[in-house]
Amino acid sequence: MKRMISILAAVLYGFTGLAQNKTALGLDIMPSISDGYLYICGDYGFCKKWSAAFSAEINLRQGVKDRHQEYDDHLAEFGEESNSITHSKESCILSVRYWVNDTYEGIYLGVGCRCSKDEKPDCNVDIGYSIPICRSIRLMLSYRIDLTESAKEGKPSGQGMRLGLRWIIKTTGK
Repeated sequence: MKRMISILAAVLYGFTGLAQNKTALGLDIMPSISDGYLYICGDYGFCKKWSAAFSAEINLRQGVKDRHQEYDDHLAEFGEESNSITHSKESCILSVRYWVNDTYEGIYLGVGCRCSKDEKPDCNVDIGYSIPICRSIRLMLSYRIDLTESAKEGKPSGQGMRLGLRWIIKTTGK
């Protein structure tokens, strides 16, 4: 827990210190927490319509069998295959996003790369929508698919639908 807090503090300090326009920090709250994972997310708005994003996935249940794996094992007993989106293990995603209106407002399209210690890097695409909750808090609804894994498996693979909260930090600069 100390490690996670120190990482988040370092990221917060780094983003607020370097931000020239807008920065967003937050968590993806669904479905990751119900699966025993925590997503720490951040965005750096470096232009009016562009941002660089990262997210780090942390397994909160070290050594506990994944819920999706149990479901897949259950289906395999009956000779069926799961058609659910696969869930990565402790991965990191770096991406670039184009915002249609303005940074952190409305719809965005993103492209990036997912890396994990157990799997090869994978390209991904995502689409999302930022919904204002109050002055500096946004609800982020997004859908992400890993391209290489999806092509290999012949079905959508990746994180699928996500829901998160972001704190938007506006700094003086530009």
